[in-house]
Amino acid sequence: MFDTTARVTALMKERGLSAAELARLSGLNESTLRVAAARGTQLSIATVEQICAALGMSLSEFFSAEGPGTGPA
Repeated sequence: MFDTTARVTALMKERGLSAAELARLSGLNESTLRVAAARGTQLSIATVEQICAALGMSLSEFFSAEGPGTGPA
């Protein structure tokens, strides 16, 4: 199963972004990102779409990339 939260966390680390910075760029609440990371919950597609738009990537790129959260469950 693809772990959307782990993927977002990895992208933030790659790009040197804090949760506050990604929240500002994407229009999300910082707490949405922090709570998902703390609880290990999956992000909704709508939330992932906002994050992708903020990072300049497509959903296809988000879900096809190799890295944390992309392997089998």
